[in-house]
Amino acid sequence: MRLWKPEQLAEFEADAATERQLHPKPASASAKSVTYKFSTSSFLRNSYRNPWGFIRSSRMLEDLDALAAMIAVDHCTTTSAGGELFWPVMVTASVDRITIAENAALDRDMTLRGSVKWTGGSSLQIAMRCDFARFTFVTRSRGSGRSTPVPQLVLESPVQEQEFRRVQHVMDRRRLQRTAGAGGAAAEAGEAFVRAQALLAEGELLRAMPCRAGSDAVLIRDTALSSVILCMPQERNTADRIFGGFLMSRALELAFTAAYNAFGTVPATSLVDEVEFGRPVDVGDILKLNACILSTRCYDDGRAPRASVEVLAHVLRPTEPSTRLSNRFDFTFSFPALVGARADGGGSEEAPRVKRVLPSDMNEALRVAQVSFISPLTVMS
Repeated sequence: MRLWKPEQLAEFEADAATERQLHPKPASASAKSVTYKFSTSSFLRNSYRNPWGFIRSSRMLEDLDALAAMIAVDHCTTTSAGGELFWPVMVTASVDRITIAENAALDRDMTLRGSVKWTGGSSLQIAMRCDFARFTFVTRSRGSGRSTPVPQLVLESPVQEQEFRRVQHVMDRRRLQRTAGAGGAAAEAGEAFVRAQALLAEGELLRAMPCRAGSDAVLIRDTALSSVILCMPQERNTADRIFGGFLMSRALELAFTAAYNAFGTVPATSLVDEVEFGRPVDVGDILKLNACILSTRCYDDGRAPRASVEVLAHVLRPTEPSTRLSNRFDFTFSFPALVGARADGGGSEEAPRVKRVLPSDMNEALRVAQVSFISPLTVMS
């Protein structure tokens, strides 16, 4: 039996939001930092090292998301007129593109820092420093799950004002893109289709006559790897859903493994592309991750070859039964040991070959056509 009808609950929450002391807050009030004493703690080094002695990037992604969430909670914690604490549920809505220091060593201490850079009606963005990252959170009521307002940000310097305007411009542009209609999307889809047809023509020869197509390319499907995870309650966020940092971490490790398996040399994580967490993953769900290499690129200017790896995350619920796509992740890896290698096998005789990857159907070709390789840039905050 319900104690509240939906409309009564909405009125109650509206009154509660009115009673909350939503005073604007400066970023300094919730800014946080964590220092990893790698230089002196063997325990920390062993906890964060990968098999080759570098920092395990997937662990850092989890920590970045967790620290950003702590900052968001601190900023959004308010009190009622009677002094009662109130904090909403924080949900990671999206993560902007993250550039990562390739193969960071563990012989020096590392500090993660973060602070609020922008606030909207019921959302806020946290900028994290180490590998530079921006996490956008939305606030939800613990009772109804509806959005709830956040304390606005007090801008304390011209630099903060400039950063706030920059983020606001990005948010406005994304909102316009979502509501602009099908015109722009149709034009982009048309261009992608033309590129996809050309890619598919190359892949068709390799698929139909693999013995005659040469050895400088491989089909995308032959680079695929997958993993299956049962989602445990230890990985849940404040909304009792699986937290975004865990999903990104597991996707990155599978993508890394796929790149390593395909090239036979240790990759370095260069880029985590923008992620939007559109559909939640619940405790008890089966998470199936499928990774494949969508594209490779070689350079003649001394840069290491790169590979773009896509990971699709599907949620399986056997009791319903149902399956659905939860997230798509895109990662870029470089291969420092393969500098000078070419897809056609050219270069010095001892240089490893970097194979091209080609689609075997239109679905793969369209996904490849949408992938762009972007060199990591220095991002100002």
